[in-house]
Order: sequence, then structure tokens, then C-alpha cells
Amino acid sequence: MEAVRIRICDTELAKKYSIHYRVHVQGIGWTGWVKDGEVAGTTGKSKRLEAIQIKLIKK
Repeated sequence: MEAVRIRICDTELAKKYSIHYRVHVQGIGWTGWVKDGEVAGTTGKSKRLEAIQIKLIKK
């Protein structure tokens, strides 16, 4: 797995919370934080995800 996109599917929860996440990429390290369905990781570089951090933030 090279990249992930995470979002809150429940519309009522999505009105109240935002989901922030970042990943640790093979040979690169930690990426910057992204949120609400944005891509975290790489695409087309064959670099695996090694870890993920996720935070649920109240809006």
C-alpha cells in the first residue's frame, strides 16, 4: 500500500469533526498532515506505508 485517503462517512459526524492523518513512507519518513479525504503517501513510486497517525479534531 502506497497511499491512503480517510474521510468521515457519517454526514452528522462530519459536520462536527475533521479527521487529520499522516503516514510514514519507506525511505522518506513522515509526511505532512492532511485531512478529510486528501491523499497521504506516494503514488507510482513503489514506496510502502510503514505507519499511520490519525487524529479526530472537533471543528
